[in-house]
Amino acid sequence: MGIRGDFDELNRLKQKVADAARAGLKERVLKAAAAEARTQIALEFRQGVDPDGKPWAPLKFRRGQILRLTGRLANSFTATVTSNGFRVGTNVEYAHFHQQGTKGHKAHTRAQAAGKGGKFISKKAAGKAKSGFVRLTQLNFKQGGGALPKRPMVPEGQLSARWAAAIDKAVDVAVRNFFTK
Repeated sequence: MGIRGDFDELNRLKQKVADAARAGLKERVLKAAAAEARTQIALEFRQGVDPDGKPWAPLKFRRGQILRLTGRLANSFTATVTSNGFRVGTNVEYAHFHQQGTKGHKAHTRAQAAGKGGKFISKKAAGKAKSGFVRLTQLNFKQGGGALPKRPMVPEGQLSARWAAAIDKAVDVAVRNFFTK
């Protein structure tokens, strides 16, 4: 029994696979996956949803888009290729409080300097201000106050189905583009 087929085409395909290893197909695929992860985060912020597509808890104390008061958090995420995958991260120090949620503070009181018009100012600014314009205000924090609901921005543990489908599609496009060029 003989084998039939287009052996020239098979040899070309074998050569492309060998070239793929040398030409950095892995890096291209990882870059595509990392870029898609960053895109998914941007979509979540725009839509106000978690990685599974569920809406974030609504705002209680202001109007507008959730987690988008200044845009600092939404714009801070990066996706970096590593040797075996990619890493998504942010340098915004309060991101984990929104990702995980908080239970609130213990009850306490502190003094805060207030300037002209009653706006809070720093201690440094209070020291430089004219004494007639500065007053100390007692702030009382009740037990459990300040709790933040959990508003996940990135999947934890395993990728959500939504992220997995989007990344699979991006990787498929990267591989197809590599082999058709």
